[in-house]
Amino acid sequence: MRFFPSIGIDEVGRGAWAGPFVACALLVREGEQQIRGVRDSKLLSSTQRQEITPLLQQRHVFGLGTVSVE
Repeated sequence: MRFFPSIGIDEVGRGAWAGPFVACALLVREGEQQIRGVRDSKLLSSTQRQEITPLLQQRHVFGLGTVSVE
């Protein structure tokens, strides 16, 4: 990343009309260690997501939101 602070945003779901929807925003500040392999979650394998998730949670500030179909 070249600009700090930076916020990455990703989502997963079929939309509020078809089922649950989950979105996450993650803040990366200057000087924080970046994690190799981080990109769109849909391009990662399940194993890669499971390995990267705890590192992101430990090293960065993040917010997570969910919406149900109801």
